[in-house]
Amino acid sequence: MSMKLFDITMPYKNGGAHWPGDASYTYTQVADINKGSSVNVGMISLGVHGGTHIDAPFHYLPDGKTIEKLPIESFVIPVAVVDAIGASTLDASLTQNIDFDKIKGVLFKTCAWKDRNEFPMDIPTVSPALALFLKSKGITLIGVDVPSVDAIEDSTIKAHKAIGECGLNILEGLMLDDIPIGYYELIALPILIEGSDASPVRAVLKQID
Repeated sequence: MSMKLFDITMPYKNGGAHWPGDASYTYTQVADINKGSSVNVGMISLGVHGGTHIDAPFHYLPDGKTIEKLPIESFVIPVAVVDAIGASTLDASLTQNIDFDKIKGVLFKTCAWKDRNEFPMDIPTVSPALALFLKSKGITLIGVDVPSVDAIEDSTIKAHKAIGECGLNILEGLMLDDIPIGYYELIALPILIEGSDASPVRAVLKQID
């Protein structure tokens, strides 16, 4: 039986965009068959907020859960991809056409990150009030196709805190440009990193009726 999956993960590559001040991603080959080794072996270095990633509550709440304490069932859920192209603020008005009975997560398609080789400093941001609204609708996850739910240089991180206080998960750095608006099953499992405030994920969508 065939199954259509849409990969919405931002690829890691040497020299790719990363948060200002964070460690950049690097892949280094430390053993090389062409140089006499029996196998090829690589080593990676990266910040946990690079690319497509889940924020654990510990990232923005001092007593929040770390990534390995979040149930994996939270990241295999039905979601809606909603049209947020051109919006500077992501708020409840963008969700008017959603059937909330069908979903547990909302992914906002802004298409605002034009060049994935460059880190964007001006992005759409999530309204803190959106978190309470989505919680009232039974939503457990907010996803965005930009690096953060808050403005890049906003140290108050009001959206992060509001989302966390409502018990919703945050998925950032998605690639949604080519994804049609509609309903899907999301699979975005974090790596089991003990004590971490975030984790990279391989995020995919499976279309549902």
